[in-house]
Amino acid sequence: MNLEFKNKENIYLSPYTPTTIAFEKYLKDNFNIIISGYIDIEKQGNNIYNPVKIKNLSVYQIYIVSPNWGNNIYNNLLKYIHKTKLIIVQKNANNYKKSILNFKYIRIIDKILMKIINNILGYFKFKIVKLWTNRIGEFCLENEAFLYKVKNYKSYQDKNFIVLSYLHEKDLANKTLYNLYRNVFQKYRNIYIFENNFINKYLQYLLTNKFIHKKYICDIGQRSNAYELFINKRPIIEFKKQEIVKGKNILQKLNIKKPFVCIFARDSQYLDTNFKYHDWSYHDYRDADINTYELAIKYLIEKGYSIIRLGSVVKQELTFKHPQCIDYPYSDFQSDFMDIFLVSQCEFAIGGHSGMLDICNAFSKPRIGVNHIPIDAPSYSTKNDIYIPKKIILDKNYISLKKYLELMQNSSLSHFKQKTYEKLNLKIENNTPLEILMVVKEYLNDYKYTENDKYNLERYYKIHSKSKQFSNVKTKIGTQFLRDNPWFLDD
Repeated sequence: MNLEFKNKENIYLSPYTPTTIAFEKYLKDNFNIIISGYIDIEKQGNNIYNPVKIKNLSVYQIYIVSPNWGNNIYNNLLKYIHKTKLIIVQKNANNYKKSILNFKYIRIIDKILMKIINNILGYFKFKIVKLWTNRIGEFCLENEAFLYKVKNYKSYQDKNFIVLSYLHEKDLANKTLYNLYRNVFQKYRNIYIFENNFINKYLQYLLTNKFIHKKYICDIGQRSNAYELFINKRPIIEFKKQEIVKGKNILQKLNIKKPFVCIFARDSQYLDTNFKYHDWSYHDYRDADINTYELAIKYLIEKGYSIIRLGSVVKQELTFKHPQCIDYPYSDFQSDFMDIFLVSQCEFAIGGHSGMLDICNAFSKPRIGVNHIPIDAPSYSTKNDIYIPKKIILDKNYISLKKYLELMQNSSLSHFKQKTYEKLNLKIENNTPLEILMVVKEYLNDYKYTENDKYNLERYYKIHSKSKQFSNVKTKIGTQFLRDNPWFLDD
C-alpha cells in the first residue's frame, strides 16, 4: 500500500511497541509528521491513550502497525471510532519496510534488552523518575518534591535515579524552568538524566511493561505531604548572576521600579493554542476573568505596588490601564525566561488553581488564591498563603464545603474535570471583584478580626480535615469570605 497524507495533523499510531516507535521515526523523517500519540489498550504513559479515550481526542487517522494482531486491534478500535479513520499498515509495505526491522527479530531483541536492563537496574539500585515536562505546574511540583526528598531523605540518598525527560521539544512547557532543574540534577552523583535520545525513548517504552513499571518507577507522591513539604523548604533552583542582571534590565524596560505583584487568571487560550489537537475543555471549570481583579489592582497601586499580569498566550486584555499595571503577555518582553523570572522576583502572587502560579512553590513566594477549585484544594506555597474558593450551586442553592466533599467522595468521579460538575448538576460561580479585594486586604493586614472570625476558621479547618486529598493542607481561608457566605460552613 502507498501512504498518502492529506492531513499531517492529529495522526495516532497503535499499539505502542518498538515497531510503531520505529514507524513514528519513519513518518517524521519522510513526511515531516509529528504524531499526536499512541492508542494502546494495555500500556500507559505520556501520549499513550486507552481506546475508550478516543472520543476525547481530535483524531484524523489511526495507523495500526502490528503484523500479528493488526486485525484484532482494528476490530477493537471500531467500537470507538469510524472505520474511515483506521488504516492497517501491512508488514511488507514498501514505504517503511526498510526503516523497521522484521517484527520477529524486534521481539527477540526486545526480550534480550529487557533482561539486560532489568539486571542493570536491579544491580545498581536504580529507580526511574518520569518528568511531566509538557505541563508547567506538574513539572514544577514534582521536581520540587523529588529533589527535596533526594536532599533530605536517607532512603532516597541510598538509591540511584534515572530521570526520563522530554521526547520532543514540543513536550517542554518552559525551557528556562527545565534548564534550572537540569542544573540541579547535574549536581547530584546519584541522578542521571536522559533527554531526547534513544535511551530515554526506550526506557519510556520499557515502563509500559507492568512488571518493570511496578518494580522500578519512583512514585514521587508530592500530593500526600505537599503542605508540610513546601511551607518549610528553601528554594532549590536559582538563577545565575548574569541571568538576574538580564531579568532586572528587562524589568527597567517594563518601567517596573517598585515592589511588584504578579496576577494571573487561568483561561483556555494557552492549551488551545499550544496543544490545539487535543480537547482541553475538561479544564474549563477553572477559568476566571482577569478583569475581576480591577478593584484589587487599584488598591495595590495605592499601596505602592506595581502589578504584572502573567501569561504567555491569553484570551483577553486587561481593561484597566495604568503606568504601574503591566499586561505582560501583550508586551514585547514576554519569553520563557521572563515567565519564570517574574515569579521569582515578585512580592507575592494572586490567582487561581493553575500551573503558572505553581512556580511560586519553587521560589517560596506567597500566594493569594482566588477562584480556587476544587474548593478544598487551596494553594500551599508558604505558611502565609491565603485563599478563597469558587462557589458551588446545586438546585439554585449554594452548597457548603461539607456537602461538596460528600458529593465528590460518594460519586467516585474526579473533581478535577469539568464533566464531573456537569454530571452532578453543579454550577460554578466565580469570586466577585469585592471578594478578591477583601482577601488581598486581609493578606496585607488591612483588616480587623473578631472572636467569631476565629471560631469560623476553626470550624473550617475541622470540616476541611475530611477532604480526601487535601486534608493536611492548612492554608488559611479568607475571613471576609466566611463572613459573607455563612452557608459555606453549614452542616
